[in-house]
Amino acid sequence: MKILSGLLEQMVIRRNADGVSEQPFTGTCSGTGDVLVSAWTEDGRTVRGLVRKVCGRAGRGTFSGVLKGLRTGGPYRVELTVGRESAAVDGILVGDVWILAGQSNMQGCGNLAGAFRNSSPMVRAYYMTDHWGFAKEPITCPPVANAPVHWILSGMDHPQPRNWKSPMRKGAGPGISFANEMFRATGVPQGVICCAHGGTRMDQWNPGLKKDGDRSLYGAMLNRVKRNGGLVSGVIWYQGCSDTTKENIPLFRKRMIRFVRSLRKDFNFPEMPFVQVQISRLIYRDSTSDANWTAIREIQRTLQSSIRNLLTVPAIDLELDDGIHLCGKSQIVLGRRLAEAVRTLRGDKDALPPPMELQSIRKLTFPKIGEDHYVVSFRNVAGKLVSEGRPAGFMFNGGTEDLSFRTELRGNKAILRCGLGAAVQDIGYGCGANPYCNIHDEAGRSLPAFAWRTPVQKFSFKLSGTTRMQVSDPLFGTEDLDRIAYEDAGKLSYSLPPQKISVVPQDRTKYAKRHGVRFFRSRFDVSEPMELRLLLGYDGPVKLFADGAAVYLDRKGINPIIPEQYHVDVKWGKGRHEVMFALALNGGAAWGVSLAIVRTDIRRTKRKSSQEIALPVEVE
Repeated sequence: MKILSGLLEQMVIRRNADGVSEQPFTGTCSGTGDVLVSAWTEDGRTVRGLVRKVCGRAGRGTFSGVLKGLRTGGPYRVELTVGRESAAVDGILVGDVWILAGQSNMQGCGNLAGAFRNSSPMVRAYYMTDHWGFAKEPITCPPVANAPVHWILSGMDHPQPRNWKSPMRKGAGPGISFANEMFRATGVPQGVICCAHGGTRMDQWNPGLKKDGDRSLYGAMLNRVKRNGGLVSGVIWYQGCSDTTKENIPLFRKRMIRFVRSLRKDFNFPEMPFVQVQISRLIYRDSTSDANWTAIREIQRTLQSSIRNLLTVPAIDLELDDGIHLCGKSQIVLGRRLAEAVRTLRGDKDALPPPMELQSIRKLTFPKIGEDHYVVSFRNVAGKLVSEGRPAGFMFNGGTEDLSFRTELRGNKAILRCGLGAAVQDIGYGCGANPYCNIHDEAGRSLPAFAWRTPVQKFSFKLSGTTRMQVSDPLFGTEDLDRIAYEDAGKLSYSLPPQKISVVPQDRTKYAKRHGVRFFRSRFDVSEPMELRLLLGYDGPVKLFADGAAVYLDRKGINPIIPEQYHVDVKWGKGRHEVMFALALNGGAAWGVSLAIVRTDIRRTKRKSSQEIALPVEVE
């Protein structure tokens, strides 16, 4: 009798929502009949309810089943029996299981001298040699991998011996630090499945290549998870450096959307947590690197508006060990930030807010002192913004200039003080391939790198994406938007709370394969007459009402949501106004919408020179 998948020596089994195992397994045997399972704790006590319990069936030379009821913790000894045959595995833990994937900074290329020193036997790794063990760097070593794709991409015609080491003593990554922080915060055993490979592009992670099995990165990743029973808790991802080319940048967002969607489908886990790293720095750059690295970071920063249950962790402030790879100390910090983001996604009781996001930029003019102030506000700040020494990292005009003579940090705001009439076209943070950034919150989390593309000198000011959009219950029936009237929205209950992170309803999966429409509404207070552009995103047929009047219709809307892909111009007077989407459920294929607003009439508006630019204020 031989176990083939799902129960491996020293492995970590994923716990379910009730904190117990629900682990599929397979194998071969000569007997037929029931598969019985027994389990013991480390000190030899039998596990209640798991003494010769029926958990599967055997026949025609194979067996399969599901191990249910093994509680979070361990280690355990598990024995399967079919007739007179038996097979046992030792050192089993029950906890969380994470995929580590992407390219070199997830693989781990920092100097081993600075690597995290794991001290907990409750943190395990599934190495690329397809065995579980105590997590010790380097945990990801492509040249020794059993899957051919890894040693082929490493330029080898066969795998190296298991004890092979990098001649440059590289190997520090964020995975062990991440898992240890998760264990420290939760007390739950942690396992990581190592799948990363340095230097790889998104087209090499193409889900369409999974048919090639272990000769493709995506296929090898799937197979590694399948050998472990097919269940994971989420994905930790660092990739994008190799996609910083003019050919790959336009495709990066769509490739990431497809990648995450395919993973969730293949693992039958529609809400699977996915935490990515916003790429860090590059020292040896060329004439195109500054713009290209900024572009990829900006796509990564905004990707969570297109992919639900995804968060992006900045790394722009971290130190390197060479021209592109984070040092061991930085990887320890990054691992902690990744764990904090995962706990936020899961809604853990004492979790931090999500990673910081850009909220708004406002211009204040003070002629008497000869200064323009640009007030950059952030949401999700833990405590307040701080820096070691002079705050650094903000740049102007595509990252080519620093026009501020002083940056002041006040709570969740950075105030950039410039000379009166400074030629400011746009503002960014962490622009270019190799910026110096040192601003973070009191929890040690960096500001995100961003490229604020609103051209200030053209007097166009943008309101950040909606954060209080209310969602109605579905109106089942017709999806013919020509027949949908504004009055239909008043018949429904808006039972979901206002959306705080995303505009994809959390109960969307309840209405799979159903037909009808759903209404999304936001309301705004306007302090003075203004001309505005409503920037729209959606992933299904949609009709838009502004103050009750139909102003936009797209019968052919499809996935994915691309924020700000379409626009509608409106004129609003002083007072309260409403924007309402009617989104066809599209048989369950449509998920949600996005909305941002740009004011376009500032040049023609008279105001005092010290007055803030007035924008609509979203209200519940």
